[in-house]
Amino acid sequence: MPCKKQIKRNIYDVVDRLSSPGLNKNITDAQSIAKIVNERFGAEVVTFRLGDTIEREIFIPSELVQEYYDNEFEIELEEARKMLRLDASRSITEYT
Repeated sequence: MPCKKQIKRNIYDVVDRLSSPGLNKNITDAQSIAKIVNERFGAEVVTFRLGDTIEREIFIPSELVQEYYDNEFEIELEEARKMLRLDASRSITEYT
């Protein structure tokens, strides 16, 4: 079963990795990186703002986590169905 905490951590790690180069850029370039990352996830997951230095905030919306959870659940459900069909086909073959 998929775990929402692990899914959130995985998304966070990817956002962190993809957006880290923005910390070494000017604010315009950093915001361009944020735009690309946000488009990839279909949600605002990272923002940059100018303080004393470039500051980054990563926020993973619960709706995004739920979307990934639902996708993982469907994948695992389909894999289980395949195994059941395979088991059923074997049992029919063995007993006929």
